[in-house]
Amino acid sequence: RGVGASRPALDCEPGHFAPVRPDSVPTSPAVEKANLARAKSFADSCRKKYAHLLPYIDTTSAARDLDAIRQALGAGRLNYFGYSYGTYLGAVYARLFPERVRRLVLDSVVDPTDVWYDANQYQNLAFNDRHRAFLAWVARHDETYGLGTDPERVEVKWYAMRAALAKKPAGGVVGPAELEDTYLPAGYYNGYWP
Repeated sequence: RGVGASRPALDCEPGHFAPVRPDSVPTSPAVEKANLARAKSFADSCRKKYAHLLPYIDTTSAARDLDAIRQALGAGRLNYFGYSYGTYLGAVYARLFPERVRRLVLDSVVDPTDVWYDANQYQNLAFNDRHRAFLAWVARHDETYGLGTDPERVEVKWYAMRAALAKKPAGGVVGPAELEDTYLPAGYYNGYWP
């Protein structure tokens, strides 16, 4: 609902995710101000373009969409697999329509009492742990990556690379926020590490 191939798919501010985005780490008041202005601009644009739709872009409405899909398929009950936000969506669906759930698998469950700000803060801590595990893995594979065998030194090199990209984005399009994008899938799955 509101994303992907759905209609309408909300595009609040075209170019919002275009590189080079402000650094996600507010290393100075100017960077923090740029991120706050960027977020405000996005929210203002959504409010202007989609005010009539925003009340319906929510998890309860998406759960009702799932039930409409179930009905369209002629299924009496559904099987559901969700992870991350999908666990929250599945839990809301099961709460609204418990009699329509056959099997429900929720992986990496979002705590419904912490949605969303606190949950995202906890996720940041978990991603930091995952990133450090990745750096230790890189250190264990020094013969391939040549960054040293000490995870702490590999971490210093990572952050030096990040700082260099903040000063001069690679190819004019890869700054620190874009670097983080390249790592993000690896925060979920070790198979991406190589």
